Amino acid sequence: QFVNDFSWYLRNLLIAKTADDPVAVLEFSADNMALLVSEAKAIDEEVIIRYIRNLLELSNRIRYASQKRLLGEVELVKMCRPESEETREALYDRVRVLEQKLENGEFRAAPRAEGVEEGSAGEGTERTSEPHILARPLSEDIRKIAEAWNNIIKSMPLIIKNSLITAVPSVGDQDRLKLVFDNDFDMDVVKQRGDELKKALAELTQKDIDIEYVYTDKKSLKETFDISKIAKGVPIEYT
Repeated sequence: QFVNDFSWYLRNLLIAKTADDPVAVLEFSADNMALLVSEAKAIDEEVIIRYIRNLLELSNRIRYASQKRLLGEVELVKMCRPESEETREALYDRVRVLEQKLENGEFRAAPRAEGVEEGSAGEGTERTSEPHILARPLSEDIRKIAEAWNNIIKSMPLIIKNSLITAVPSVGDQDRLKLVFDNDFDMDVVKQRGDELKKALAELTQKDIDIEYVYTDKKSLKETFDISKIAKGVPIEYT
């Protein structure tokens, strides 16, 4: 019963968050409606949807479980800790939490070990400043896109944002923006909504940017040069 009640509460919360006129849909008193709208403002729409999906799955599994309370408690813990899941919604929630921490300055650089100079590779550490080798300099448009890539993703609607975040932005032939995926579903989602992405790129560069979509395996994806690293100060060399 608790799972059903909580699911309905989240459903009402989602309506209060997204409906143009939630009062016309939900039969609540003025005080309760004001409280619900206030609570809806404090949580992202994507998080509510993830919670509802988790509870719907829990509702199906709990019917035949002998330890219903234990199963419910475990699922509630997972809902509060998106890092314990690998779904697209949980990934978005994890990114959202990280962005909030970055904005609040909660991350600080780890102290260097004594006797290890900055930029040197000590025992047990990896060098992260290896330059990337490119055949030619990047065009001004590609550089603009590279530096603004995270903001471009944030500006996209949810349905494309969750798929676009899995792509590695790179540069293709004739200075095209090349998006490399290791998941054909995500690639198809972005291609189908490509006009929205091209619109955002045009607003940034004042040009019509061609996009090349590439599907590859996980190993090749890791070896693809990520142009968004330019904004992170990764050095580049040209042949």
